[in-house]
Amino acid sequence: MINVWGIYWRYLISISLTVLLLGSLDEQLVWLYPLDSNLKPTVFWAVIALIFAAFTLVQNKGIHYFFWGGKSSLSPQVWARFNSVIIMFLLGLALLGVLVANAFSQPVWAQYKLFVQPACLILYPLYAAWRVTKHTKISVESRRT
Repeated sequence: MINVWGIYWRYLISISLTVLLLGSLDEQLVWLYPLDSNLKPTVFWAVIALIFAAFTLVQNKGIHYFFWGGKSSLSPQVWARFNSVIIMFLLGLALLGVLVANAFSQPVWAQYKLFVQPACLILYPLYAAWRVTKHTKISVESRRT
């Protein structure tokens, strides 16, 4: 369980810093302004996924590993798998934003942005960290026997 929390707090740091960076660059991202306001969150999460994917080119274990990941006892496969799961999650969040914006009314869209997106950003990575570490432990134990 310690490994799960280790991955999770590294995720929280990386997503927080990336969101702050992208939020601070909002004034410089003038190409976003012509977009429909319902598409801005989609572009936002897609750009964050792109940043995470681009960081993978520098560090194949992902941006989460950058925050003292070497101090953990997790294998490189766990870090790489968690990184790919988070990138897919962020792209899914972007796609879900488009679907909700186009399929539902404006109040539902507002509630989705206010409650569902933050809940997903908090809960799903915790589940993903648990799932990735559990799956890796099972595969490591099966190789030993």
